[in-house]
Amino acid sequence: MEQNHVYFETHHSGLTALSAEALNIAKEIDSCLPAWAKTCWRWRILFNRILLDDYRYRGEKINDCKKTLAAMHEIIEIFHCLTTYKGINHYHERVRPPCPEY
Repeated sequence: MEQNHVYFETHHSGLTALSAEALNIAKEIDSCLPAWAKTCWRWRILFNRILLDDYRYRGEKINDCKKTLAAMHEIIEIFHCLTTYKGINHYHERVRPPCPEY
């Protein structure tokens, strides 16, 4: 999952396969987790990042899909970087995913 940004530009096709495999593994793990673990913030961040990377590496626009928008909104809530916090702490703006206002 961390073989991203710069590597992505030169090895796009390889990352597409890796991201699909990562998403399949994440879904398999998610199906085995107890209910309390499925909602744990650490797992939700990891799962949502894997989901978003898969969409990105396949070349799909993450702002045009309900599933990816929901993942970004969940990340925004976990990191407490809702737009209502704008200007309160500039660090919140750094971690906020680039998605429509939420």
